[in-house]
Amino acid sequence: MTKRQLITAYLAVAALTWVYLLFFDGFVYSHGNWMTQVPSSFGAAILWPIYWGVLHWLY
Repeated sequence: MTKRQLITAYLAVAALTWVYLLFFDGFVYSHGNWMTQVPSSFGAAILWPIYWGVLHWLY
């Protein structure tokens, strides 16, 4: 694989992780907590190897 393909694959998995964290993780949104959940989900999605390797199983 080329470097471009690896970066594209990494970002594709990050996007899928972000969608999972926003809609399929069972988080209950209310009036104001979505403002913190969207950015924190984005941070966890960018660091998806750490999320799926450790954090997903802890929480």
